[in-house]
Order: sequence, then structure tokens, then C-alpha cells
Amino acid sequence: MARVNVARRPWAKFLPWAVLLVCLATTASLYFGIGRTRARRNGELFDQSIARLTKELKTAVRGQIGVLHAVSGVYATKPDINRKDFGEFYRELSIGNDAKLSTVLGISLARPWSQRADLRMEAKKRGATTFKFRPLEPREEAHAIILAEPWSNTANQAAIGYDMHSEPIRKKAIDRSRQLRKTTVTSKVNLIQD
Repeated sequence: MARVNVARRPWAKFLPWAVLLVCLATTASLYFGIGRTRARRNGELFDQSIARLTKELKTAVRGQIGVLHAVSGVYATKPDINRKDFGEFYRELSIGNDAKLSTVLGISLARPWSQRADLRMEAKKRGATTFKFRPLEPREEAHAIILAEPWSNTANQAAIGYDMHSEPIRKKAIDRSRQLRKTTVTSKVNLIQD
């Protein structure tokens, strides 16, 4: 059998370039294919993470709303609840509760601005001796914190008397909740204790 000298063929000088082009095309195809697969996988992981976080957030919010309903129920059954009983309620609620309790649980009462002094008497009657009404700018209604737990936290004691209606975000949520007779959620608020 006779050997054929490929180098003498006219297309032979293009053979290395053709091999290079095939290799480059294969590399590019693999690179972009893997990139698309990786991007799709990252997108799926992102979507799964968002779904998981959304579920966790909904569970946490439902838990917090459940706690608010419990506070509402305690107040409905015992409208004259005092600091000692509210503290007991807080401790009982804390035991074995799947939902992490808020930093603070509290009860606030509303009165027309002209009757805000009644709030101080109401707080003192319930055992909250640290009542200091603030801020003092006149408004239509005063909505002061009269009980807060955990009481052992001195910052919570300092919150007694704070008018939650004085802050626009809280005021909007309080008014909306009262109007709709439903629990409402606000955007982030700064605690008076901070």
C-alpha cells in the first residue's frame, strides 16, 4: 500500500486551522452550555431559597399575630389586668411557644387628648409606676403604653407612657387595625426602648 503525503494536498495547510476551529467551537459550546446550566441551577436554588425564606417569614408573622391575638384575648377577658398578671401571662406564653416572642409585649390604651391624665392613673392602678407620658405635642388622641413585658428589662419600664399614636407608621397601623378590626403589620419601627 502506497503512503499518501497529506502535506502535498492543497487543503492540507488548512487542516490544523480546521482542527483548531473544531476544538474552539467545542470548547465554546461546552462553556456556554455549562454556563446556561449553571445559571439555570443557580436560578432554581435562588427560587428555592426565596420560597423557603417566604415560608419561614409567613410562619413567623403568623406566630406573632397569634401572640397578638393571645394578648387581645387576655385583655378581653380581664380588661383591668395588672402588671403581675400580665407578667405571668407573658411567662406562660413564653414556655414552649413555637413562635419567638416579640422583644416586648404590651398593652396600650387610647383616650382623647384632653383625657390623657387618665392614662397615668390607669397605668399606676395596674402597677406600672414608671409612667411618663411623651411626647407632649397635642394631638387628637393619646395612645399610651400602660403595660410592657418583660418587666425586668428597664428599657421596657421606660416605655411606659410612650404615646404610640405620635409616630406616623404606628398611628397608621393602629388606626387601620381599629377600623378593619383586624391585625395589621407595619414596616420596621424603632422601639422607644432602643
